[in-house]
Amino acid sequence: MPAVELPALTYGDATSPRTALLLHGLGSSAATNFAIAEALASSGWSVTSVDLRGHGDAPRADSYRLSDYRDDVLSLPSAGPWDVVIGHSLGGVTAILAAASDPHWARRLILLDPAVRLSAKAIASVRAAVLGDIDAGARGEIVAANRPWSPRDIDEKQSAVLRADRAAVAATMDQNADWNAVVELSELTIPVLVIAADPENGALFTAKHTRKYQRPGVEVVVIPGAGHSVHRDKPAETLAIIREWLAAPPL
Repeated sequence: MPAVELPALTYGDATSPRTALLLHGLGSSAATNFAIAEALASSGWSVTSVDLRGHGDAPRADSYRLSDYRDDVLSLPSAGPWDVVIGHSLGGVTAILAAASDPHWARRLILLDPAVRLSAKAIASVRAAVLGDIDAGARGEIVAANRPWSPRDIDEKQSAVLRADRAAVAATMDQNADWNAVVELSELTIPVLVIAADPENGALFTAKHTRKYQRPGVEVVVIPGAGHSVHRDKPAETLAIIREWLAAPPL
């Protein structure tokens, strides 16, 4: 299926030589990445955060294969490789597939509890959870479900779930029964940082993944107490890890 044009929010100085692309997770939107976007912009980065297909203001489509998400982000206008691409969950696996498809697309990846591989059971669980978020949002219950989040995180998530296409969310899970980016992640040659959730708190990137994928070029950091939305559950810790890793020279 042809790529769709993704609407974007931009932050910081558009002429900055340091460029970052932010990719949200299932049922979210470009605006839900505000904390990371604003932190990078304040440090001199030019930041682009997009709505993925079927989310926010992005076009709706008939196909929601992972390869469709990949092709959409590969078609984004860019003057050169993104200096860093930061993706949460679905955005993380999309970043992996894009970087594997085009080695010149990004110089580094930061993956926030990425959905690298999902079993049929996990797919069903994620499907139910995200559709539940959408239904809860329609009833105004996001606040009750996410009390540890900041008020702005709650507001942006509320807006995101109200604008997400419920059918698109369901199709993303239903059309990807073979959800697997293990090979693509293992073959990446660029530096990768995985910021994983606590295994006791709903992590999709589990201890098994950590043992399997941690190798030269791939660093895995687990944030104790963080749930799947590490950047909303533990924003200060997540931003500190991102800043420290970006300040270090690439391997």
